[in-house]
Amino acid sequence: MSQLSSFLLVLALCAFAPLCFSSKTKAQEIVRSVLAKAVAKEARMAASILRLHFHDCFVQGCDASLLLDSSGSIVSEKGSNPNRNSVRGFEVLDEIKSALEKECPRTVSCADLLAIAARESTVLRGGPSWEVLLGRRDSRSASLSGSNNNIPAPNNTFQTILTKFKRQGLDIVDLVALSGSHTIGNARCTSFRQRLYNQSGNGQPDYTLDQSYAAQLKTRCPKSGGDQNLFFLDYVSPTKFDNYYYNNILASKGLLNSDQVLLTKNEGSKELVKQYAENSQLFFEQFAKSMVKMGNISPLTEPCVRKKRETIMSQLTSFLLVLSLCAFAPLCFSSKTKGGYLYPQFYDHSCPKVQEIVRSVLAKAVAKEARMAASILRLHFHDCFVQGCDASLLLDSSGSIVSEKGSNPNRNSVRGFEVLDEIKSALEKECPWSHTIGNARCTNFRQRLYNQSGNGQPDYTLDQSYAAQLKIRCPKSGGDQNLPSEPDQVLLTKNEGSRELVKKYAENSQLFFEQFAKSMVKMGNISPLTGSRGEIRKNCRK
Repeated sequence: MSQLSSFLLVLALCAFAPLCFSSKTKAQEIVRSVLAKAVAKEARMAASILRLHFHDCFVQGCDASLLLDSSGSIVSEKGSNPNRNSVRGFEVLDEIKSALEKECPRTVSCADLLAIAARESTVLRGGPSWEVLLGRRDSRSASLSGSNNNIPAPNNTFQTILTKFKRQGLDIVDLVALSGSHTIGNARCTSFRQRLYNQSGNGQPDYTLDQSYAAQLKTRCPKSGGDQNLFFLDYVSPTKFDNYYYNNILASKGLLNSDQVLLTKNEGSKELVKQYAENSQLFFEQFAKSMVKMGNISPLTEPCVRKKRETIMSQLTSFLLVLSLCAFAPLCFSSKTKGGYLYPQFYDHSCPKVQEIVRSVLAKAVAKEARMAASILRLHFHDCFVQGCDASLLLDSSGSIVSEKGSNPNRNSVRGFEVLDEIKSALEKECPWSHTIGNARCTNFRQRLYNQSGNGQPDYTLDQSYAAQLKIRCPKSGGDQNLPSEPDQVLLTKNEGSRELVKKYAENSQLFFEQFAKSMVKMGNISPLTGSRGEIRKNCRK
């Protein structure tokens, strides 16, 4: 949990699925459009949608489990004490989802939809905006007990509320800032009645509540009855997202006990209340940061699989890829490129020396044999194109596993496993639990020299003086493992689009380097295993 905020702050997913798709802008427009109509019809709806996001994220993470109705083994969270006769706005989400499904079927998750809707609700009422980081999947389960136990209650003590926030990886700053969402919306009489009549169980009111304000509240919130009567959380500007909420608390007019204790029970929260009351910009900035942080609580990024922070093996080859290029290319591209749902700071806390260790071992191997950089790079390619970038290529045959090393593209070809073993060994000790370089075998291109189209003729798109040089070390038979360099001629001869790109990259090495980096990041995000779908191997081959 300690890395979840950095995980998605850096991640900035460019789409709603684990890998990017192009309808992001359109999808957000749809959410904004439907929600704007709903809020124009009923101003309170903005607060209702925002609250749904809170109550969802505090139970099992931001997975839209709150939206599930009871069915089969699922007992809906809608019936929990914090939600019963309280949470609302589901019909608006249904309308948004229907519009999204029409535009891009089975693409945008309900969890992402809710995260975007929470932001748009804030903006529609005059509050701050923020970049919603996307890629969540929807839960297949709900937790009634989690809803009853994890969501802060309006009559909880300050320490209980803070503990529930910390349980989600949120701190006291997040607590005070996110409580500022009470600048819009309503609360029921039953949520604060004890403050008016029996705060501590002794039949006395809460004297931290301004008594003239209390008298007004009592007119519509009697000792019994009127449970569902609604009161503005911010009586000064109830439909505008601003910082008057904090000014109300300073005036002892916070409606809920959970509001007022921010001033009365902790010096740190008291100072934050004062700061936000004085400076709305500071409040807006921190609210946006805390919303991003809360929106990243245990997101599902594969169906029923949570993102965890300790996985090392599934990303090891990605590190090797970057470092191999660094050893040879004038441009060593940054591994901080955004994309997919992987992120470069993944090991900053769990294994901070990981890149240093990989770089050190690999540098020695490349110094000993220059070809090794290309070999490691090729391993990454061949791994990613089978089941995604999951290190399946590194497995030896064992039991029911038939190793990919014996396949036609890999047999007697892929190499460098002993270097990976050395790196993995060093990593376990420290933290227990492309074609411009390299070679191709004669067998990979012999047909171009002698029998390109099955008619006994060579490939005449290959420069014949170059072909003559190749024939010296690549005869009609024998020398299968000889290693001249490999040409890629069809990129020029078989497609106008690829021909133009070949010309551009030949003229501009910087353009080639930039696109190569982007494409490597994109390839490195092919179906990576995360969470419980994969494992962390102690030995990469087993």
